[in-house]
Amino acid sequence: MKKLTKKTIIIIAVIAVLAVGGLTALAIGLSAGRKPLVTEAEARSAAFAHAGVTEDQVVALQITKDRDDGREVYDIEFRSAERVYSYEVAVRGGEILKSSYDQAREAASAQGGAADGSAAQTEAPQTEAPQTEAPQTEPAAVQEEPSGGSQTEGSITEEQARSIALSDAGVSESDAKYLLIWQDKEDGRMVYEVEFCVDGTEYDYVIDYGNGKILEKDFDRESHYGSHGAGNGYGNGAAGDVISLDEAAALALSRVEGAGNNNIKIELDWDDGRPIYEGEIRYGALEYEFEMDAYTGDFIEWSMD
Repeated sequence: MKKLTKKTIIIIAVIAVLAVGGLTALAIGLSAGRKPLVTEAEARSAAFAHAGVTEDQVVALQITKDRDDGREVYDIEFRSAERVYSYEVAVRGGEILKSSYDQAREAASAQGGAADGSAAQTEAPQTEAPQTEAPQTEPAAVQEEPSGGSQTEGSITEEQARSIALSDAGVSESDAKYLLIWQDKEDGRMVYEVEFCVDGTEYDYVIDYGNGKILEKDFDRESHYGSHGAGNGYGNGAAGDVISLDEAAALALSRVEGAGNNNIKIELDWDDGRPIYEGEIRYGALEYEFEMDAYTGDFIEWSMD
């Protein structure tokens, strides 16, 4: 085999260097083209900054990871004293893809709503969103869900939904031990959920927000506390040394300023052979769930959503 000349060796070396350099540049280019992943904490901070609120002003927060048009996103919902915010933030890059807010129920009640009966609304705060490579378009704030007792065009009011449920059950409102009604979303559409108890029987209704149609209903016999007292629950003497339903309800309501007997549902239950009180309080735009030791009145669980 002929010996390689010095010139040939140099050419081969140059080709090798170019090949390695090209592959390295290609790898760097592919890596640079992928936007960095952001954590839940970073996405949350970006949403707070865009909304113009600080973390200590947030009273309720929920973050879930989802996919939208094939793109991984964080769905972030949080609430301040004045508004309920909804954000969609890209998992890769941290772009704010969607943002909206709705006036909180308490603020809407205090202001009496806007002139057309809907909750008052202003433009979303124009704070600077996190910088990313791709251009970012910030959609204008829209009111996705109605708040409080407000009514939008083509919808029914809370009073109408309550009347529909009571009429279908064949009972009058004065006979109800408690009556709770709130707005929710099921299968992508807005609904009213109505609960009330009459003579120890609990009624649950789901009513279409737009047309008043009854979508779901059921009833069962329970032992509840409501706006007219202890219902069919146990008193101090009926279950040993447990505290009464009245006392348990008062302890729970003392933790939610402004809530009253019309906002609570509570019942006596058993857990691992021990009596407990469990229930929920719905007040304003928040729902509180709790479990309480029926002997001591100590709270075993307390959550807010």
